[in-house]
Amino acid sequence: MAGWWIMFAQLSVGFPLRAAALGGPRTVTLAVIVNAIFGLAAMPLVARALRHHRPGAALRIGLGLGAAGFTITGLVPDVPALLVGVAVYSIGETFVLVAKDIAVADRAGAGRVAGYFGLASLPWLLGGTAGNYLGAAVLDSTTRSVSWIALGALGAILSLVIAPLVPASDPSG
Repeated sequence: MAGWWIMFAQLSVGFPLRAAALGGPRTVTLAVIVNAIFGLAAMPLVARALRHHRPGAALRIGLGLGAAGFTITGLVPDVPALLVGVAVYSIGETFVLVAKDIAVADRAGAGRVAGYFGLASLPWLLGGTAGNYLGAAVLDSTTRSVSWIALGALGAILSLVIAPLVPASDPSG
């Protein structure tokens, strides 16, 4: 999941840098607002998905949407595309953050939840650190579309490789 956290770090590094380059400080604010609105709006959709599907399926959906959001941001360097990219990414982010926690809790079992969540935070440490440096180094220009598309490819690969490894749990509880 370190790859996911590289992507996640771009909410505070890459997306704001891209927004500032494309439209200035107000666009940064708008991107943050879009993230919040679409993240909250996705919650009922995620809840419904998790009632009917296992966490791995929701994780795959979220990683795929995150990949699509980065790719959109990289392919069309303008403010509307950036905001669409942030919106799509934000829906995916909600899927991933909820599904990963359910998967960790399911895997842990009674009495070991805290230890499992602690261990599950190690990829956050590694990916978050790498993501902050990568975002600042390679995503700070509107001419670096390839970097955004590469992050989209990372999300697509993760959706194919990591999500199937999530242990099966019964969505009905």
